[in-house]
Amino acid sequence: MKEKNKLTLGLLISVLSILLIIVFVDLKAVWKNLQKLSWHTAVFISSLYLINMLFRAIRWRNIIRTNRKVDIQFMLVFKALIYGYALNQLLPLKIGEVGRAEYLTRRNKESRSLLLGTIVVERIFDVIIIIIFLGFSILFSDTVMSSFRSNVASVIIMIISFTGAVILFINLQFLKKITGCFPDKIEVFLNKIIDNIVHPLAIFNSSWRVVSVLLISLVIWSLTCFSFALIITDIGIEIPFYAYFFIVSAGTFGMIIPSTSANVGVYHAVSMGALMIFMVPKEQALSFAILAHAFDFFPSIVLGGILFGYGRLLNLKNIPSLEKDIAKH
Repeated sequence: MKEKNKLTLGLLISVLSILLIIVFVDLKAVWKNLQKLSWHTAVFISSLYLINMLFRAIRWRNIIRTNRKVDIQFMLVFKALIYGYALNQLLPLKIGEVGRAEYLTRRNKESRSLLLGTIVVERIFDVIIIIIFLGFSILFSDTVMSSFRSNVASVIIMIISFTGAVILFINLQFLKKITGCFPDKIEVFLNKIIDNIVHPLAIFNSSWRVVSVLLISLVIWSLTCFSFALIITDIGIEIPFYAYFFIVSAGTFGMIIPSTSANVGVYHAVSMGALMIFMVPKEQALSFAILAHAFDFFPSIVLGGILFGYGRLLNLKNIPSLEKDIAKH
């Protein structure tokens, strides 16, 4: 029932965001701005998306391998990641995060709960970088600073919520005291899940691993920032250099807001608002939001489709050899 309520709320917020955009923005002007993007810039940004996903796969593999003897193949991790991101674009409630963990579990026999724990660790590093980006933009911009002051309460609540969630995640061992109330078999099962979820936190025991994953995370989000800069420059928007960091952080935090799959409507409204803080006309701001969203949506779907199709093709090629083996026996 709770999931149904989240879906309903997300749908309402997305529809409301889209309606507000349609009412207050000149869509003809938006279309003209969209046509300014050159094809070679589009190809280059798509290539950056692929590079970004490669770095994300490297980071996830490093987190999974923390104190683990199992060495998962890079290509398997990459495929799981792409499938997960493609599912996130098509289905609500970030189902893709569970999907990529499930795929890797079925292909490599790793624990589902452990893999979900590694994804949470990923998000911790992401938020750290995004907070750094936000702080950098606040440091250099009086405009962002004034906006920050006017919304200081919501920002403080967000930071406290994140900190509380991290503390709870780190101290999941306390839940073992509660599991003692259950029958022995259930207690053992729940404790195993808790241990698997907490295990990826072992990465924080190694300074070298923390620094390496943090640097990879910085590269990942810097590539996103660079992609945004290419879009903004190509469609003729002029903003100071620190504004790019604010747009990335605002758009990322905006995805926390309940919405439909792929954050349709909500992402566009938040990204528009982030640009309009720097006195960018709303039509240009919406043009950027549409393009930024498109370069996140379509490459993930295309990559997911290519990998899925290639996998199916390999399976079909293996059928004749399988039939021969059966015939021999």
